[in-house]
Amino acid sequence: DPLGQDLNYIALAVGEFDQNIIKAFNKIPIAACDKNETKACETRPIITCDNTNLPTLYIKQEEETKVIFEDNCIIVQGIRQDAVRAIDRLLLRLYGIMP
Repeated sequence: DPLGQDLNYIALAVGEFDQNIIKAFNKIPIAACDKNETKACETRPIITCDNTNLPTLYIKQEEETKVIFEDNCIIVQGIRQDAVRAIDRLLLRLYGIMP
């Protein structure tokens, strides 16, 4: 969400996720926006969990911190450092370290 708040935490979470996906799976994630309302999103794909069949990670700024697996989409929810913690939990699950 390009209009979200505390985007520095989101950038940290995305960077951590990207780095792990690149190293572990040799895949390069493509940054996207969920709406085209800022200059930063003008050249990015507009992707939501509902408009693509591609594997998608959606980081949603919500009070409740959780990770949701829904078809082709992984939704990571949290605000500020909780978003980063949720990404960590997702990565630990992907590596088989945590259930």
